[in-house]
Amino acid sequence: MMMAKFDTEDYGSAIADFDKAIILNPNDSDSYSLRGNTKLLIVQTQSACLDWHKAEELLDKEASSSLQNIVSDTEL
Repeated sequence: MMMAKFDTEDYGSAIADFDKAIILNPNDSDSYSLRGNTKLLIVQTQSACLDWHKAEELLDKEASSSLQNIVSDTEL
């Protein structure tokens, strides 16, 4: 359901669904990582980085890569 909203570019609803998923399972790194990806699409970069940091703490390698890309882009 969350990804369907993401795929249809209903980003606000997708973020709300990721919020609910995180409440139900605060150790789900995928929800943090995907919420971060969604926030980046609506230019909430700082908030996206916070989500990726949390996902990284939960050992999500994709989130670590997302953070590295943002840092690389801001160093240019």
